[in-house]
Amino acid sequence: MNRTYKIGIVAAAIYILFELVIVMLGYNHNDDVHVVAFAVNTFCLLAAVTYSILSEFNLKLKDNIGVSLLHDIKSGLRTVSTYSVIIAFFIFSYYNWIDPEYPKIRAAQHQARVENQRFEEQAKLKMASAPEMYEGKSIEDLRDTNEAAINMILTPSFKIVFPITLFSLLLVGMIYTFMITGFNRLILVKLFV
Repeated sequence: MNRTYKIGIVAAAIYILFELVIVMLGYNHNDDVHVVAFAVNTFCLLAAVTYSILSEFNLKLKDNIGVSLLHDIKSGLRTVSTYSVIIAFFIFSYYNWIDPEYPKIRAAQHQARVENQRFEEQAKLKMASAPEMYEGKSIEDLRDTNEAAINMILTPSFKIVFPITLFSLLLVGMIYTFMITGFNRLILVKLFV
């Protein structure tokens, strides 16, 4: 197995372990902890991509083999794809079997925010900033649309959760891959080689 795939598997395992520790400690329904979990997920992906690209580059450099830009990008994308597929399956499993009440609790938390007075203020600001976009719509229409979107996103369906998670992670991972490859080629190579 290619080492870039292994790096993706290890990074995914670290994030999954972090999420399982949150569940075991009982913090899985806390809003603030989910912000931290999102940050850990993003950091694990960034660290995996960075390590994959830089380690592959250094291995090829030590063996006096020229490393192409395409090789760097492929290394990062292999790691990203492995990480993304594993995490997408995990998130689906999390919603269905690990914490099945999570979607309902998050929907209730979002609903409480929608019913808050601040929602009306924010809706009025949005409607005033783009009147042509919200023409003929009321604050209640926006509230209903927001509620429907929340319910759709938090529905633990394989057809919704898996593709959204997979696409999001792949997109972010591709951006990281190009950023790290560019950073490596433009700055690190000139400094250390």
